[in-house]
Amino acid sequence: MKKKIFYIPVAFFLLTIMNAEANSEGRIQVFGAGASNSLGIVGGDAMTPLLWKQDNLLFVDLMGDYASNATYLTSPGVGFRTIHKNQILGASFFGDYERTSLGANFWNLSPGVEWMNPKWDAHVNGYFPMTTSRQIGSTDYANTFGDNSQVTFVTGTHNQYDALVTPFAVIGNGVDAAVGYSFDDHFDHGTHHLRSRVYLGTYYYQAPSDMNVDNITGVTGGFSQAISKNLTVSVFNSYDQVNQYVVGASLTLTFGGNSNILSTDVHDRLFDTVQRHIGIIDTGAGNYDQEGLQNDGMALEYDNIYFVSPNGSGDGTLGNPMSLSQSSLDQANDNNPNDSRIYIQGGNNVVYAVDSSTATESDRDANDDLGLYVYNGQSFYGRNADYTTAASSNEQPQIEADGLNNYSAFIIQNGDNTFSDLSISSSTSGYGTGILAYNNGDTAESLTIDNTTISQFITGLSVNNSGAGSMTVNTDGSSFNENSVSGNAVTAYGMNVSNTGTGSITVNADNSSFNDNSATGDGVQVAGLGVNNQNSGSITVNMNNSTFNNNTTSGSGDSMAVGVYAFNQGSGTITLNANSSQFNGNTSSSYEAFGLEAINVNSGTLIVNATNSQFSSNTGAYLSAGLAAENFNAGTLNINSLNSTYANNTGEYGYGLYAKNFSTGTLSVSELNSTFGGNTTADSIVID
Repeated sequence: MKKKIFYIPVAFFLLTIMNAEANSEGRIQVFGAGASNSLGIVGGDAMTPLLWKQDNLLFVDLMGDYASNATYLTSPGVGFRTIHKNQILGASFFGDYERTSLGANFWNLSPGVEWMNPKWDAHVNGYFPMTTSRQIGSTDYANTFGDNSQVTFVTGTHNQYDALVTPFAVIGNGVDAAVGYSFDDHFDHGTHHLRSRVYLGTYYYQAPSDMNVDNITGVTGGFSQAISKNLTVSVFNSYDQVNQYVVGASLTLTFGGNSNILSTDVHDRLFDTVQRHIGIIDTGAGNYDQEGLQNDGMALEYDNIYFVSPNGSGDGTLGNPMSLSQSSLDQANDNNPNDSRIYIQGGNNVVYAVDSSTATESDRDANDDLGLYVYNGQSFYGRNADYTTAASSNEQPQIEADGLNNYSAFIIQNGDNTFSDLSISSSTSGYGTGILAYNNGDTAESLTIDNTTISQFITGLSVNNSGAGSMTVNTDGSSFNENSVSGNAVTAYGMNVSNTGTGSITVNADNSSFNDNSATGDGVQVAGLGVNNQNSGSITVNMNNSTFNNNTTSGSGDSMAVGVYAFNQGSGTITLNANSSQFNGNTSSSYEAFGLEAINVNSGTLIVNATNSQFSSNTGAYLSAGLAAENFNAGTLNINSLNSTYANNTGEYGYGLYAKNFSTGTLSVSELNSTFGGNTTADSIVID
C-alpha cells in the first residue's frame, strides 16, 4: 500500500510537467528553506493548465517537500481561477499526504478559496484529516509519559494504580487565512518592476477533545523579495502556544509565469502559487502534530511499594510508613525479595539521617563500611509529600550521612539498584562516600542514578568491580559536585570507577555534572571522574552532554586537578567517549591541571574519542593541557578528536592537546576539524 501511495504523486508530477510543456504555459518552482531550529527543507511546486479559455483557467497543481527531520508533504490538487474586472477569483481542492514529526502518516482533504488584484491578495484554506490520530507507541502507564495526575494508592497496602494509556500522534481540523500586499521595489530593472510582498496571517487547528492535547492558534507574517524574474528570497515567522516562536527563510527558483513581476495587469498573477499551510514553518509536513494519550482504564502498576517518612515506624504501607533504616530495608527485602520500591517522602527541608541510630555497626561488610546496606532489586525514589510524583529539586528528600564517624549513605553489593530524585550529602564536608557499589562475582549488575545530587563527601560515588562480572552505571541529570578532601597525599572524586578484576564496567554519564570538587594539602589530587583499570578487564565511559569543570587543588607539592583522570595499568582496555561535553577550568595552584588526562602504563589499550567537546581554560602552576595522554611500555594509545576545541590552557607549560609515547608502544592521534588557540606553550604536540 505504501508503494502505491508513493507512485501516485510521482506519476502526477510527471503528468503535470509533460502537460506544462505541451501547453507551453504553466509554472514550476523549486525551493530551499531553513527554520530557526536548524531544520532544512527542500521542495517544489508545479502548476499547469488543464483548460485555459479566455480568462478562465482550470489547472492541476502538485506541491511537495522533504525536511531534514524526515517529515514530508505531497499535495496533488486541482483548481479554478477566473478573471473579472482585473481581479482573480479562485478555488482549489488538494489532497495532502504527509509524514509528521512523530513519524505518523496522514491524508488530509483541503479546499481553499482566494482573491487577487495586481497588488492585494487574500487566501483561506481548510484542512480536514481523514483520520485525526494514529498510534505511535505501546500501551503503558500514564506516569511513564510524564502524567502523574491519575496515580493513586490504597491505604493499608503497598499498591500503586495508574491509568493505562496508548500514545497517539494527533492532528486536527484546521483553517488558515492570509492577506498580502505587493509593491514596487523601486529599483531599475529595465522594462519591468519586480514584486515585493508582505503578508499577515493566522491559523487554527482543533484537536480531538478525547486526546487531551491543545488546540493550536497562531499568527504569522513574512516578506518576500523578487531578485529577478526567476529568483525570490523570503523571510517569515510564526507564533503559537504549542510550537512557540519560529523564524524561517527560503530561496525560490521559478520557471514560467510572471508572478515575480509587479504590473497593473492581474493576468501576470494567474500562475501565482496557491498560498497554503500558512504559518506552518517548523516541519516539512503540512500540519503540526502533537502526542496524545488515549486512556484505556486504570490498572495495578506496582504491589511492592514501601512508603517512608521522617517519623515513620510502621510496616511501610500507605498510612503506616516506615523509617529509612536498616531494619526497614531488611523488612522490605523479606517481604519482596529482590524487588522493592522505596518511596521516600520529600518536602521542605526533609532530612533523613544515616548514622548509628539507623545503620548500626553490626551491618559492616568485609570492607568494614558503615551505612545503609541495600539489597538486590531495591530502588529508592524521592517523592513529593503525598508520594504521587517525583520530588522536585527543592522538595527532594535529603539523605545525610554521619561524616565524622565515616558513614556512607548507601552500600551496594552485587545488585541492580536505582536512586532517583534524591539529595545525598555528608553531615560534615570531606568525609565518607555517598554511594559505595561493589561487584565481586561473575554476574551482571547495574546501578542507575537519575536526577540526584551527591555532594560534600570525599568521593560522591565509588564503583568497584573485582570479579569476572560486569557493572553498568547510568547517570542522567545528576550531579557529583563539591566533594572535597583536606590532608596530604589524598584524593577527592566526584565519581571513582575501579576495575580490579577481569570483568567489565560501563559508565553512561548523560546530562550530568562532575564539577567543583576540590582537594587541599601537600601532593593531593582531585578529579571530577576517576577511572582505574588494574587488570585484564575493560572500562568504557560514555560522556554525553556532561561537564567536568572547575575541579581544583590548592596547597603545595605535586598536586593535580583534572576533569577526567584515566589510568590503565594492566593488559585491559579503557575507552573514553566524550560527546558534546566540557572539560574546562580545572586548576592546580601548585603543579598540574588537565581537562582530561589518560595514562597507559602497561601492555593494555587506551582509547579517547572526543566529538564536539571542549577542553579549555585549564590552569596549572607548572603544566596544563586540555587533553593529555601518555603511553608507557608496549601498550596502545589512540586519540581521536573531531570538531572539538582546545583553547587557553595555561601554566609554565600549557598545551591544547599533549600526547607522548615513552617506549615501544603505539601512539595514534587524529585532530579532524578541531580548533586550537591561546595555549601557553603549544596548541598541539604529539611525540612518538
